[in-house]
This record gives sequence, C-alpha cells and structure tokens, in this order.
Amino acid sequence: MAPMTEATSSATHCPLSVVEEVCPSESFMWYYECCGALKKTCCFRFETWTLFALGVIILLAAISVLLCIVRFICSCCRRSNYPERRR
Repeated sequence: MAPMTEATSSATHCPLSVVEEVCPSESFMWYYECCGALKKTCCFRFETWTLFALGVIILLAAISVLLCIVRFICSCCRRSNYPERRR
C-alpha cells in the first residue's frame, strides 16, 4: 500500500502489452490495477487520501445535519414553554 502522500501508479496493460486490455489513464484521485483470476482486467481504485477525504466530508455533513435537527427541536421546545405575549 502506498503512503498517503504518494500517488499510486496505474497499470497500463493487463496482463501483457501484446494481448491486453488497455487501462484508462490515471488521475490524482484514482488509478487502475490489474485484477481478476488471471490479472487480465483493469480495475478502478481510489487513492487512499481520496477515500479518507470523502469519509471526513461525509462525517462533517452528518454532524451538521444532526446539529441542525437538535437546534430545531430545542427551538420548538422553547417556543412551546414560553407563550407569545400579546400587546
């Protein structure tokens, strides 16, 4: 497994360059590697840091939604405990 700071190099041909499946080009967020029983197909893989960043974004979004729900519930409880004053 490559360190999080280094990009993983992609396979260009699976399994040989004579009789092969040509893998698509890599990106800074993903790469391709040979996989399957005979390592003859190209498989899409995310870089480790991409999965980590995606997990952090999902976690922060879930926490944000949870805090919004709690705030809404608390504001409803405060309104029901203190009736509005009429002038």
